[in-house]
Amino acid sequence: MAAVDGPSFDCAKAATEVELAICASDQLSTQDLDLLDAYKADRDSGATTRDDQRSWIRQRNTQCGGNVDCLYQVNQARIDDLNGTGATPPNRQTHSLLLPRATSVWPTKFKSKARTTLAILLS
Repeated sequence: MAAVDGPSFDCAKAATEVELAICASDQLSTQDLDLLDAYKADRDSGATTRDDQRSWIRQRNTQCGGNVDCLYQVNQARIDDLNGTGATPPNRQTHSLLLPRATSVWPTKFKSKARTTLAILLS
């Protein structure tokens, strides 16, 4: 397996549940770089702003905490939204593990919120 060249931040300074989860997972670390690439491209084209991304990050962190499956699925939905094509940036290795549907792995109290949030992100 190739070495992961991520995430987009210094894991030595990771302090939150989300940062720790990303640093502990090669897939999330790589995906974090994909997310950064997609955000920068959208920001540079004027399609999104730093405030939009920060707001999305706060929402994701509140929704997922350190739940790796949740982080992967919500991050991927954001990447797809930012790319506008449903494709991941081709310059990075993508996550090949097929994850269960979000509604089957999240606790019941998060199912409705997750569906609503993903629907908003994908619309």
